[in-house]
Amino acid sequence: MHDKIKNGKKTIMKEISLEKLHEFSELMVTPTFLVQAKKIIPLNIQCTAMADLSYRDLLPIIDETAETIDGRQLAVKKEKNMHFFTVNGRKVLHQNETCWLLQIMPIAEQETFQNITRISTARKIMLQMANDFVQLDTDQSVYEFILENCGKAVQHSDLCSLMILHHGTAHIVAKRGYGDDVYNINFDPMETFLGVVTEGKFDRPVIINDLSKFTAVYHTEIKTESSAQLLGSTLCTPVYIKQKLYAILCFDSTKKNAFTDQDLELLELIKGNVEAMLANHQMQMEILHLSKTDMLTGLYNRTYL
Repeated sequence: MHDKIKNGKKTIMKEISLEKLHEFSELMVTPTFLVQAKKIIPLNIQCTAMADLSYRDLLPIIDETAETIDGRQLAVKKEKNMHFFTVNGRKVLHQNETCWLLQIMPIAEQETFQNITRISTARKIMLQMANDFVQLDTDQSVYEFILENCGKAVQHSDLCSLMILHHGTAHIVAKRGYGDDVYNINFDPMETFLGVVTEGKFDRPVIINDLSKFTAVYHTEIKTESSAQLLGSTLCTPVYIKQKLYAILCFDSTKKNAFTDQDLELLELIKGNVEAMLANHQMQMEILHLSKTDMLTGLYNRTYL
Protein backbone atom coordinates (compact mmCIF):
# COMPACT_ATOMS: atom_id res chain seq x y z
CA MET A 1 0.00 0.00 0.00
CA HIS A 2 1.01 3.59 -0.60
CA ASP A 3 0.07 6.63 1.52
CA LYS A 4 -0.79 9.93 -0.18
CA ILE A 5 -1.83 13.31 1.19
CA LYS A 6 -4.85 14.84 -0.56
CA ASN A 7 -6.66 17.96 0.69
CA GLY A 8 -4.99 17.54 4.05
CA LYS A 9 -6.16 13.92 4.41
CA LYS A 10 -4.21 10.71 4.03
CA THR A 11 -5.46 8.37 1.31
CA ILE A 12 -4.23 4.86 0.54
CA MET A 13 -3.37 3.50 -2.90
CA LYS A 14 -3.80 -0.27 -2.98
CA GLU A 15 -1.37 -2.51 -4.82
CA ILE A 16 -2.80 -3.88 -8.08
CA SER A 17 -1.34 -7.00 -9.66
CA LEU A 18 -0.62 -7.30 -13.39
CA GLU A 19 -3.18 -10.09 -13.54
CA LYS A 20 -5.89 -7.81 -12.14
CA LEU A 21 -4.89 -5.05 -14.55
CA HIS A 22 -5.24 -7.46 -17.48
CA GLU A 23 -8.65 -8.65 -16.22
CA PHE A 24 -9.85 -5.06 -15.94
CA SER A 25 -8.47 -4.05 -19.33
CA GLU A 26 -10.05 -7.00 -21.16
CA LEU A 27 -13.42 -5.54 -20.19
CA MET A 28 -12.54 -2.27 -21.90
CA VAL A 29 -13.27 -1.61 -25.59
CA THR A 30 -10.53 1.02 -25.79
CA PRO A 31 -6.77 0.32 -25.87
CA THR A 32 -5.52 0.27 -22.27
CA PHE A 33 -1.89 0.64 -21.22
CA LEU A 34 0.15 0.60 -18.04
CA VAL A 35 2.92 3.20 -17.96
CA GLN A 36 5.65 2.02 -15.57
CA ALA A 37 9.24 3.20 -15.22
CA LYS A 38 9.16 5.02 -18.56
CA LYS A 39 7.83 1.94 -20.35
CA ILE A 40 4.42 1.31 -21.93
CA ILE A 41 2.87 -2.10 -21.25
CA PRO A 42 -0.15 -3.04 -23.43
CA LEU A 43 -2.91 -4.64 -21.36
CA ASN A 44 -5.52 -5.74 -23.94
CA ILE A 45 -5.79 -6.85 -27.54
CA GLN A 46 -7.04 -3.43 -28.64
CA CYS A 47 -3.50 -2.11 -28.11
CA THR A 48 -2.19 -4.09 -31.11
CA ALA A 49 -2.95 -1.29 -33.60
CA MET A 50 -0.95 1.17 -31.45
CA ALA A 51 2.21 -0.86 -30.96
CA ASP A 52 4.47 2.02 -32.06
CA LEU A 53 3.27 4.37 -29.32
CA SER A 54 6.15 5.26 -26.98
CA TYR A 55 6.61 6.73 -23.52
CA ARG A 56 8.09 9.83 -25.10
CA ASP A 57 4.87 10.34 -27.08
CA LEU A 58 2.92 10.48 -23.81
CA LEU A 59 5.16 13.01 -22.03
CA PRO A 60 3.07 16.07 -23.05
CA ILE A 61 0.07 14.82 -21.08
CA ILE A 62 1.69 13.04 -18.11
CA ASP A 63 1.68 15.35 -15.11
CA GLU A 64 3.36 13.78 -12.08
CA THR A 65 1.50 16.10 -9.69
CA ALA A 66 -1.94 15.06 -10.98
CA GLU A 67 -3.87 11.96 -9.96
CA THR A 68 -5.99 11.61 -13.09
CA ILE A 69 -6.04 12.48 -16.79
CA ASP A 70 -9.51 13.37 -18.04
CA GLY A 71 -10.16 13.62 -21.79
CA ARG A 72 -6.78 15.10 -22.72
CA GLN A 73 -6.09 15.37 -26.44
CA LEU A 74 -2.77 14.05 -27.74
CA ALA A 75 -1.14 14.59 -31.15
CA VAL A 76 1.69 12.26 -32.18
CA LYS A 77 3.82 12.48 -35.34
CA LYS A 78 4.88 9.16 -36.88
CA GLU A 79 6.67 8.95 -40.23
CA LYS A 80 5.58 12.44 -41.28
CA ASN A 81 1.92 11.67 -40.45
CA MET A 82 -0.01 13.08 -37.52
CA HIS A 83 -2.09 10.76 -35.32
CA PHE A 84 -4.61 11.99 -32.77
CA PHE A 85 -5.84 10.44 -29.51
CA THR A 86 -8.04 11.14 -26.50
CA VAL A 87 -6.48 9.98 -23.22
CA ASN A 88 -8.10 9.15 -19.88
CA GLY A 89 -6.40 7.54 -16.92
CA ARG A 90 -5.43 7.46 -13.28
CA LYS A 91 -2.48 6.61 -11.11
CA VAL A 92 -2.27 3.10 -9.66
CA LEU A 93 0.18 1.27 -7.43
CA HIS A 94 1.87 -1.70 -9.13
CA GLN A 95 4.96 -3.57 -7.89
CA ASN A 96 5.32 -0.90 -5.23
CA GLU A 97 5.63 1.80 -7.90
CA THR A 98 3.21 4.59 -8.80
CA CYS A 99 2.18 3.99 -12.42
CA TRP A 100 -0.33 5.36 -14.90
CA LEU A 101 -3.26 3.25 -16.10
CA LEU A 102 -4.28 4.89 -19.39
CA GLN A 103 -7.08 4.40 -21.89
CA ILE A 104 -5.98 5.83 -25.24
CA MET A 105 -8.65 6.25 -27.92
CA PRO A 106 -7.51 6.97 -31.50
CA ILE A 107 -9.27 9.80 -33.30
CA ALA A 108 -9.56 9.07 -37.01
CA GLU A 109 -9.32 12.58 -38.45
CA GLN A 110 -7.54 15.77 -37.55
CA GLU A 111 -10.75 17.73 -37.98
CA THR A 112 -12.47 15.56 -35.38
CA PHE A 113 -9.51 16.03 -33.04
CA GLN A 114 -9.63 19.79 -33.47
CA ASN A 115 -13.39 19.88 -32.83
CA ILE A 116 -13.01 17.89 -29.63
CA THR A 117 -10.23 20.23 -28.55
CA ARG A 118 -12.40 23.28 -29.26
CA ILE A 119 -15.31 21.89 -27.23
CA SER A 120 -12.95 21.03 -24.39
CA THR A 121 -11.46 24.55 -24.47
CA ALA A 122 -14.93 26.09 -24.51
CA ARG A 123 -15.97 24.05 -21.47
CA LYS A 124 -12.92 25.30 -19.59
CA ILE A 125 -13.76 28.89 -20.55
CA MET A 126 -17.37 28.43 -19.38
CA LEU A 127 -16.17 26.96 -16.09
CA GLN A 128 -13.79 29.86 -15.51
CA MET A 129 -16.59 32.29 -16.38
CA ALA A 130 -18.82 30.72 -13.73
CA ASN A 131 -16.05 31.16 -11.14
CA ASP A 132 -15.34 34.81 -12.06
CA PHE A 133 -18.95 35.85 -12.65
CA VAL A 134 -19.74 36.40 -8.95
CA GLN A 135 -17.41 39.42 -8.87
CA LEU A 136 -19.57 41.44 -11.32
CA ASP A 137 -22.17 43.86 -9.98
CA THR A 138 -23.48 45.96 -12.91
CA ASP A 139 -25.42 45.11 -16.07
CA GLN A 140 -22.73 46.54 -18.35
CA SER A 141 -19.89 44.67 -16.65
CA VAL A 142 -21.89 41.44 -17.07
CA TYR A 143 -22.54 42.09 -20.79
CA GLU A 144 -18.88 42.91 -21.49
CA PHE A 145 -17.69 39.91 -19.50
CA ILE A 146 -19.98 37.51 -21.38
CA LEU A 147 -18.99 38.77 -24.82
CA GLU A 148 -15.27 38.93 -24.04
CA ASN A 149 -15.13 35.32 -22.86
CA CYS A 150 -17.58 33.77 -25.33
CA GLY A 151 -15.65 35.40 -28.16
CA LYS A 152 -12.59 33.38 -27.11
CA ALA A 153 -14.53 30.14 -27.58
CA VAL A 154 -15.66 30.82 -31.17
CA GLN A 155 -12.51 30.70 -33.29
CA HIS A 156 -13.71 31.84 -36.71
CA SER A 157 -15.51 34.99 -35.62
CA ASP A 158 -14.03 38.38 -36.59
CA LEU A 159 -16.79 40.35 -34.85
CA CYS A 160 -19.39 39.66 -32.19
CA SER A 161 -22.20 41.46 -30.41
CA LEU A 162 -24.77 41.06 -27.66
CA MET A 163 -28.21 42.61 -28.27
CA ILE A 164 -30.69 43.09 -25.44
CA LEU A 165 -34.42 43.30 -26.16
CA HIS A 166 -36.34 46.13 -24.51
CA HIS A 167 -39.88 47.33 -25.30
CA GLY A 168 -39.98 45.45 -28.60
CA THR A 169 -36.64 46.63 -29.97
CA ALA A 170 -33.13 45.24 -29.79
CA HIS A 171 -30.02 47.30 -29.21
CA ILE A 172 -26.37 46.35 -28.91
CA VAL A 173 -25.00 46.61 -25.37
CA ALA A 174 -21.59 45.01 -25.97
CA LYS A 175 -19.53 44.44 -29.11
CA ARG A 176 -16.15 43.36 -30.39
CA GLY A 177 -14.73 44.48 -33.75
CA TYR A 178 -17.54 46.91 -34.60
CA GLY A 179 -17.30 50.69 -34.46
CA ASP A 180 -19.05 52.60 -31.67
CA ASP A 181 -21.82 53.72 -34.08
CA VAL A 182 -23.61 50.38 -33.57
CA TYR A 183 -24.56 51.47 -30.06
CA ASN A 184 -26.88 54.08 -31.60
CA ILE A 185 -28.87 51.63 -33.75
CA ASN A 186 -32.17 50.07 -32.70
CA PHE A 187 -33.14 46.82 -34.42
CA ASP A 188 -36.53 45.28 -35.04
CA PRO A 189 -35.98 41.73 -33.70
CA MET A 190 -38.05 40.32 -36.59
CA GLU A 191 -35.58 41.84 -39.08
CA THR A 192 -32.45 40.49 -37.47
CA PHE A 193 -30.79 37.51 -39.17
CA LEU A 194 -32.07 35.26 -36.40
CA GLY A 195 -35.60 36.62 -36.71
CA VAL A 196 -35.65 36.15 -40.49
CA VAL A 197 -34.28 32.61 -40.53
CA THR A 198 -36.48 31.35 -37.67
CA GLU A 199 -39.51 33.21 -39.10
CA GLY A 200 -39.90 35.13 -35.87
CA LYS A 201 -39.92 32.04 -33.67
CA PHE A 202 -36.43 32.60 -32.18
CA ASP A 203 -36.47 28.92 -31.25
CA ARG A 204 -32.92 27.83 -32.07
CA PRO A 205 -29.35 28.92 -32.83
CA VAL A 206 -28.65 29.34 -36.56
CA ILE A 207 -25.78 29.54 -39.03
CA ILE A 208 -25.96 31.68 -42.16
CA ASN A 209 -22.87 31.14 -44.26
CA ASP A 210 -23.83 33.47 -47.13
CA LEU A 211 -25.34 36.76 -46.00
CA SER A 212 -25.45 38.14 -49.55
CA LYS A 213 -28.85 36.43 -49.84
CA PHE A 214 -30.23 38.68 -47.11
CA THR A 215 -29.27 42.12 -48.42
CA ALA A 216 -32.87 42.82 -49.52
CA VAL A 217 -34.07 42.33 -45.97
CA TYR A 218 -31.15 43.45 -43.87
CA HIS A 219 -28.31 45.70 -45.04
CA THR A 220 -25.06 43.89 -44.36
CA GLU A 221 -22.62 46.74 -44.79
CA ILE A 222 -21.22 47.46 -41.34
CA LYS A 223 -18.56 49.73 -39.97
CA THR A 224 -15.86 47.86 -38.11
CA GLU A 225 -13.18 49.48 -36.01
CA SER A 226 -10.94 49.62 -39.08
CA SER A 227 -13.17 50.08 -42.17
CA ALA A 228 -16.59 49.54 -43.73
CA GLN A 229 -17.03 45.94 -44.84
CA LEU A 230 -19.68 43.44 -45.82
CA LEU A 231 -20.55 40.63 -43.45
CA GLY A 232 -20.17 37.19 -45.03
CA SER A 233 -21.38 34.79 -42.32
CA THR A 234 -23.09 34.82 -38.95
CA LEU A 235 -23.63 32.42 -36.09
CA CYS A 236 -26.33 33.59 -33.70
CA THR A 237 -28.54 32.34 -30.91
CA PRO A 238 -31.54 33.51 -28.89
CA VAL A 239 -31.00 33.92 -25.15
CA TYR A 240 -33.97 33.26 -22.89
CA ILE A 241 -34.61 34.16 -19.26
CA LYS A 242 -37.73 32.79 -17.56
CA GLN A 243 -38.95 31.53 -20.97
CA LYS A 244 -38.88 35.06 -22.38
CA LEU A 245 -36.59 36.21 -25.20
CA TYR A 246 -34.06 38.44 -23.47
CA ALA A 247 -31.13 38.80 -25.87
CA ILE A 248 -29.54 37.78 -29.17
CA LEU A 249 -25.89 36.74 -29.17
CA CYS A 250 -24.10 36.99 -32.54
CA PHE A 251 -20.71 35.89 -33.82
CA ASP A 252 -19.96 37.28 -37.27
CA SER A 253 -17.33 36.97 -39.97
CA THR A 254 -16.50 39.00 -43.05
CA LYS A 255 -15.84 35.68 -44.83
CA LYS A 256 -18.48 33.40 -46.35
CA ASN A 257 -18.76 29.81 -45.07
CA ALA A 258 -16.86 30.68 -41.91
CA PHE A 259 -18.88 28.41 -39.61
CA THR A 260 -19.67 24.69 -39.42
CA ASP A 261 -22.11 22.37 -37.66
CA GLN A 262 -19.48 21.96 -34.95
CA ASP A 263 -19.70 25.71 -34.30
CA LEU A 264 -23.45 25.26 -33.88
CA GLU A 265 -22.81 22.53 -31.30
CA LEU A 266 -20.41 24.88 -29.55
CA LEU A 267 -23.01 27.65 -29.59
CA GLU A 268 -25.53 25.37 -27.83
CA LEU A 269 -23.01 25.00 -25.00
CA ILE A 270 -22.40 28.75 -24.85
CA LYS A 271 -26.15 29.53 -24.97
CA GLY A 272 -26.94 27.41 -21.92
CA ASN A 273 -24.17 28.97 -19.85
CA VAL A 274 -25.02 32.54 -20.87
CA GLU A 275 -28.70 32.03 -20.02
CA ALA A 276 -27.76 30.71 -16.57
CA MET A 277 -25.41 33.64 -15.91
CA LEU A 278 -27.89 36.30 -17.03
CA ALA A 279 -30.72 34.70 -15.05
CA ASN A 280 -28.51 34.61 -11.96
CA HIS A 281 -27.48 38.25 -12.43
CA GLN A 282 -31.09 39.34 -12.91
CA MET A 283 -32.10 37.57 -9.70
CA GLN A 284 -29.25 39.22 -7.79
CA MET A 285 -30.29 42.66 -9.06
CA GLU A 286 -33.90 42.00 -8.01
CA ILE A 287 -32.78 40.97 -4.52
CA LEU A 288 -30.59 44.07 -4.28
CA HIS A 289 -33.48 46.30 -5.37
CA LEU A 290 -35.83 44.74 -2.80
CA SER A 291 -33.26 45.30 -0.07
CA LYS A 292 -33.19 49.04 -0.85
CA THR A 293 -36.88 49.80 -1.36
CA ASP A 294 -40.19 49.52 0.45
CA MET A 295 -42.32 46.77 -1.13
CA LEU A 296 -45.58 48.77 -0.85
CA THR A 297 -44.49 52.24 -1.96
CA GLY A 298 -41.45 51.44 -4.10
CA LEU A 299 -39.57 54.24 -2.31
CA TYR A 300 -36.08 53.84 -0.88
CA ASN A 301 -36.25 52.62 2.70
CA ARG A 302 -34.56 54.32 5.66
CA THR A 303 -31.75 51.77 5.94
CA TYR A 304 -30.67 52.57 2.38
CA LEU A 305 -30.98 56.35 2.82
